[in-house]
Amino acid sequence: ETFENGNLLKAHKGGKAIIDNNAEIIADKFEYNKLTKVLTAKGNAQGIDSLNKVTIDADELEYDKTIFKFTAYKNVKVVDSLKNVVTEANKIIYLRNQEKIISEGKTKITIENKYIINSKNVVWLRNEGQISSNEYTILNDNKNNFYEAKKFRYLIKKKLFRGNEV
Repeated sequence: ETFENGNLLKAHKGGKAIIDNNAEIIADKFEYNKLTKVLTAKGNAQGIDSLNKVTIDADELEYDKTIFKFTAYKNVKVVDSLKNVVTEANKIIYLRNQEKIISEGKTKITIENKYIINSKNVVWLRNEGQISSNEYTILNDNKNNFYEAKKFRYLIKKKLFRGNEV
């Protein structure tokens, strides 16, 4: 269906929206605003960035074509197949061109199925291989080790957890 002089397109029967050669969104409902170039997907929404090997699952997903930004809401799970990192939160922003993933609020990160980080407001710089937060954080590993920190930085390649007041 088209609205607002053809500037607003809505689809309610589900499907797939191809964003470019490397990205697509699958969902139950779509709304695309031609003026703002924002695509909103609702219901079983999934964003796939095949170039960077990132998949986003959420109840709702927005994609801003002007700045290459995914914003996911409610029950969000971001899987980075390349780095073997899974991030879960209620809101996550993924900036494709910067390869930056930002969570808002409570966040759970699983790294290589070995480490689980529970924190808030996490920034995951994929190019630098660094995950960090300025919030209270708990890290558990698969050997039942437990660490707490006031804020942290985790370096993926070195498998190094640094924190304040650990």
